[in-house]
Amino acid sequence: MRKYIFIKIALLFGFCATGQNFDPEYQQSPTNQGIHNQHQQGFGQTDPHHQTHDEAEEEREYREEPKEEIITYKQAEGFTLGVNLEGPINTISDNKQTSISFNTRINISEYIFFHGEIGFQNVNFEKSEYHYDSNGTFIKAGFENDILKKRERGLNDNLLIGIHYGYAFQQHGASHINFENEYWGDYSSSLSTYSLDTHWIELSFGPRIEIVKNFYIGWHLHLKATIFTNNRYDLNPYFIPGYGNGDSSVNAGFSYKLEYMIPWSN
Repeated sequence: MRKYIFIKIALLFGFCATGQNFDPEYQQSPTNQGIHNQHQQGFGQTDPHHQTHDEAEEEREYREEPKEEIITYKQAEGFTLGVNLEGPINTISDNKQTSISFNTRINISEYIFFHGEIGFQNVNFEKSEYHYDSNGTFIKAGFENDILKKRERGLNDNLLIGIHYGYAFQQHGASHINFENEYWGDYSSSLSTYSLDTHWIELSFGPRIEIVKNFYIGWHLHLKATIFTNNRYDLNPYFIPGYGNGDSSVNAGFSYKLEYMIPWSN
């Protein structure tokens, strides 16, 4: 009897320690085990392959949504005839010289232009030491690239960077050369008019804007460097036509152009 009571107590403590139901009639069948596992999954886990109706609908709409297309509109092409206002503007600030030039710009492709310019310049002034005269013409030719690629419909503005070759031919001289010196005495002479040529390379950069249909205004920065001149005397040109200061091998300047375009395509 004591042995039977001792076994009962041992079984009771064993079931309590293992957390099992001490009911000897309780046995967990495979069916109950599956139901128990599904019950646990319902509270703690989600099927990664399961998709709700709203999620599926959102995914379908995302796949069917068309991608935004970037449209670049082609600009008008043709050739322009224009005038450079740099000369008349300079005459206002320096009345020793008068000059004017005319230019053309021709589409080679949508973004590449041939640019040409021709003009003349006259310089005349008098000082107490001498009188100076110069007359000349110049021509420039080169290519420009429009780096403003993307544009809206109807926008024909440009942002141009270019390289040009320039050539000037002029005749200049100095008359009534007078030097006064108390020790050596006074000296008078003259330097007859003679011809000289100047060649240079020029870089340009600036915008060109269509203010009304086919009518443009543009302003550009120019950097010029002399590559050859055949000046035979010590008299440097006061101005070289199309180039600028004759005493400098490198010059910088601006141009202000009004142009009208004759289109051959829109």
